[in-house]
Amino acid sequence: MDVIITTTTIEHPDPLNTARVTSECFPGDELIYNSIVHLDINEGDGFKNQIQQARMRVVASKASPSSFDESFDPSFVGQKFFILDEFNYSFAGVPLNVNNFPNPNFTADRNWLLNPGDPRRQIAITQISSSSSVQEYNFAFPSIFRWEYWKQLLSADDEFINYSEPQNGKNQFWYHYQTGEWTIGYVFEMDILNHGTGLVTTHRATNVLTAKDYSSNPKWINKSITLFQNGVPMPEGYMSGTTDTEVIAQFHCDDLLLTDEVKGVMWIESFEGDGITERTRISSEYDVESFSLWKSIDTSNRLYIQNDGNGNITLSAIIDYTKIPVNKTNFTFYARIYNDTVGILGEEIKESDIINIPEEPKQKDQPIVKPFTPGCDFALVVFGDKESNDSLKNDKSEILRWGAGGITNIQLELQRQVGNSWSFVDYLNDDDWGTNFAYGYRTDAYGKTYAGYLIDWKKVIDNVGESTYRVKTTYTDAYGVDTYAYSQEFCLQQYYDFRAKKTVRIESYMRGLNGDILIPNLFIDYGSSWYQQIRLCGRLLYTKSAYTKEFNQYGDTSFNAFKPIINEQSPKFSLELKPIPGWLDFYLSTNVLQADSIQITDYNPLNRHALVQIPVINDGEYTPKNNNGLDPLSAVTLEFSYAQNNLRSRK
Repeated sequence: MDVIITTTTIEHPDPLNTARVTSECFPGDELIYNSIVHLDINEGDGFKNQIQQARMRVVASKASPSSFDESFDPSFVGQKFFILDEFNYSFAGVPLNVNNFPNPNFTADRNWLLNPGDPRRQIAITQISSSSSVQEYNFAFPSIFRWEYWKQLLSADDEFINYSEPQNGKNQFWYHYQTGEWTIGYVFEMDILNHGTGLVTTHRATNVLTAKDYSSNPKWINKSITLFQNGVPMPEGYMSGTTDTEVIAQFHCDDLLLTDEVKGVMWIESFEGDGITERTRISSEYDVESFSLWKSIDTSNRLYIQNDGNGNITLSAIIDYTKIPVNKTNFTFYARIYNDTVGILGEEIKESDIINIPEEPKQKDQPIVKPFTPGCDFALVVFGDKESNDSLKNDKSEILRWGAGGITNIQLELQRQVGNSWSFVDYLNDDDWGTNFAYGYRTDAYGKTYAGYLIDWKKVIDNVGESTYRVKTTYTDAYGVDTYAYSQEFCLQQYYDFRAKKTVRIESYMRGLNGDILIPNLFIDYGSSWYQQIRLCGRLLYTKSAYTKEFNQYGDTSFNAFKPIINEQSPKFSLELKPIPGWLDFYLSTNVLQADSIQITDYNPLNRHALVQIPVINDGEYTPKNNNGLDPLSAVTLEFSYAQNNLRSRK
């Protein structure tokens, strides 16, 4: 039996009969790999040969020194490959046609948001023709060129391990697997059993893919995505979820393009969310789906494309605010332009982490734990500002650890949450991420040796980006055995005034020895000065001023009138905190109220007073409003006095 396999690639705007042998793939591209299998039956008896299985695979493979095809053969000595996407089809049990060969009629929808039966979603295996001498089959395998750097790909070869990248380099951003000797391609394989010899022969065809990154084509310049609401440009980085948002993607090409040669598609997804199973799109070639977040700017039900004839291409569509999921706040937009002009490839741009500001709740005094970080459990909100070095817009967080009783080393490492797992960022053993206090920088009188770190979130957001972080602590004992502990989680966000409202930032310094409420015999030595900082939801209020006065007690020529000697003012402040978990009770009652110095900054724009780094001292009790200790989250109000003595009038 002679087997001829012809595989072509169909891109998003292509008709289904397109015969591209190779394809330029940008992140997120919809592709259909279409394989036609021609079987020329030489034996005349179909029972002598049996089709067993077909495999459809997108793979990354190390290039072969001799031929591309061999590089995709798992049996090729010295070569490597791993699977990016696949579907296997068994011919066992498939009904036979009159010529005693399988007659499949198989379809299956893939798990992404397109209409059921859409060819760009549906795997389809059918028989094209059948005779006593020839059998032909068609295998259509839709696949999306993955872009989700935050998702794991455990099958990736260890050559791609990079601890500075998401998922340590083994992720679903396929583009970065096309590097050096590695190539990405589509492989179709069919196994046929020859009953005459008893041997299984694998017939194979491959298509090379050329992977592109965002902004890969130098001919396309001045690319941008801009958001408008009610005809007014939105501030960069966010949109409002209370009205529709018009999304405009602009491209400029050095070469002039014909209008009918330009196609386009835009899609939206939650930032580092479910990715391939979540995104919705609007296309210039197909009607938008009813479940999509998109809608047309006109009555076409498609993406609008404008070509001014001078190389300027504009894509326009609308985000329907009524369809934005209530539990999603951060989004990423993509715009992809296709072009049929020879020598001018398409292009793609993206705009990451667009913040959707939901409508303000109408209820007053609603317990707000984290009003701008939905999706996090109770994590500490921290800000960093990519555009500014203003210390009030860039938070810091302290980590202090100690070891005794045989601990020989303490190692701190910063981790980032990616999906449902934690990814290594870097060891905190230098000043790259803040201020390092290496293990052994201080040993106290009780034999405890300390390690610590002051994280500068400005450095983290500049080099890694917004995400949820934590610090892993590794304790190593004299026998080389490691034990681990983890800090609370930190939700790092880009600073904006609207995000910071309803928060306060508390800065304090601890000195000397202090105890632990949960461990009565533990004393922590903070040394000469240990800086602490925390941001919580709440507000700082100036409530009143108390006065202390002293008068001259002796009569004079003014008929014994009171003559003030000292008139001292003591301003009072009230810190009202939204509900917090129990562990923060102990932090506030000890590390704040018993600190040697305290400064509080209020970020509420409607506060009657601009309260910035106000020095205060504890002036009351710590009493959480916790319903007899049964509520997991409890509000608390702390009373403070002004910590300066500069409001004293002396005569």
